[in-house]
Amino acid sequence: TASLNKTEQFPKWFIEGAAEVAGGGARRIWQEINKEYKLEQLEEDIYIQEFLVNNPLVADKTLSVYQTGYLAVMYLAYLAGDEQSMTSDSLATGLDMIMSEIHSGKTLDQVIKENSQNKFSGLEDFQNNFVATNQSVVKFSTDLLNSIGKGRGSLLTSNYCDDDLLLNQQQDTPLFWMYMGAKDTWTNTHNGKISASRYFKGGATR
Repeated sequence: TASLNKTEQFPKWFIEGAAEVAGGGARRIWQEINKEYKLEQLEEDIYIQEFLVNNPLVADKTLSVYQTGYLAVMYLAYLAGDEQSMTSDSLATGLDMIMSEIHSGKTLDQVIKENSQNKFSGLEDFQNNFVATNQSVVKFSTDLLNSIGKGRGSLLTSNYCDDDLLLNQQQDTPLFWMYMGAKDTWTNTHNGKISASRYFKGGATR
């Protein structure tokens, strides 16, 4: 099984995958696939299957923790939303549901069991079956990357974010509300625009 953070008791892929969902983790996956294949669209599942074989969710390697973690968190958000839509707004709503239940005291194991449409019995089952041979996982990941296209893949915007996350105006977002008050907002007061790549560089830029 994947190692757990001693403080939070969440697997690394969930912690870092959720961070990638905010910052946008899709481009790195595209980059890895396109090291060998130059593609505009994933017309076949084989590309994602190969990526998952090389970067399994439970492996303690960077691409597994961050990029496969990104796909896994997005898939959980999709399942929590009753598999109705793959828009960024819909997935953000599903992820909010997951985070809300964790905030209320449920374990990740319970949340997966109760929100995975009877596909997984809990955390261990999910980790062991988020693999290249799971056609539901592969199809979702392929469709997701095709939906994102060349965008960054962040759920902080309604279009998966091509470049800039923080506009020069007040913004409201429900994502990760568990860390904010119900009426909190954030505003970009930085001089000039802030690109996602600058804002999400290890949390160093504020």
